[in-house]
Amino acid sequence: MITIVRITLERQTEAYLNPFEEAVRQHPEIEDCFLTTGDANYLLRASTASAAAYEEVYKTIHSRLPGVARIHSSLAMRSGSATYQDGAGVGYNRATDLIPQ
Repeated sequence: MITIVRITLERQTEAYLNPFEEAVRQHPEIEDCFLTTGDANYLLRASTASAAAYEEVYKTIHSRLPGVARIHSSLAMRSGSATYQDGAGVGYNRATDLIPQ
């Protein structure tokens, strides 16, 4: 199960960003971490075996990361952006109805 997690920190300063990023690197359950613009500071991607397993990650990892003010999690229902190759080796994105990349 893939979960997309939006994290908002208490402050947007290096004193908060650096410890957060260092803590994220310690947890292989967090597969991607992006500093973003907008209403959240970070976008994370985590994979777990089930919703119950994600709940455990939420309670033991995400909620304990330094400087976290808010956590918004969304469980992925399916992927709409898998890339496929045609016979000529041209990649297409299924979500955009076979538009060449």
